[in-house]
This record gives sequence, C-alpha cells and structure tokens, in this order.
Amino acid sequence: MTVAMCSKCNKLISISNIPGGNPIAKANPDLWAMVYGRCDMCGKFYCDKCLEENMSKCPGCGHNIEIKRL
Repeated sequence: MTVAMCSKCNKLISISNIPGGNPIAKANPDLWAMVYGRCDMCGKFYCDKCLEENMSKCPGCGHNIEIKRL
C-alpha cells in the first residue's frame, strides 16, 4: 500500500491499487483521503478537500492540479 501525506493539512492519502480502495482508508475518512492530486511542478501531494478549497490549484506554487478519483 502506497501512502502519501497532504502537504497542506497533513491528512494521510491512500494511493491504493486495491479494487474499491484501501479498506482502512475507507473506514477512517477523517484521517485518510482516497481522492487526491499531485503537483507536476513541485511534486507535492494534496487531498481533494485542500485542492477544492484552492480551486484545483497547488497551494504551494499555484500550478493547476488534476484531482485523481477512483
């Protein structure tokens, strides 16, 4: 299981290849994000909530980020 951390809010991000998603992340949505984005410019990961608050722009450098959904 691959895990990252949101560079803005420090929420854990499950980057799972498990069909249907990581069951631990699904059971703990307050601690884990399963929808995320990674900035191609600075390489930082962000959870979907932080990206949505920042209108899909990297909070670090302002580059547009595509949100990856399962």
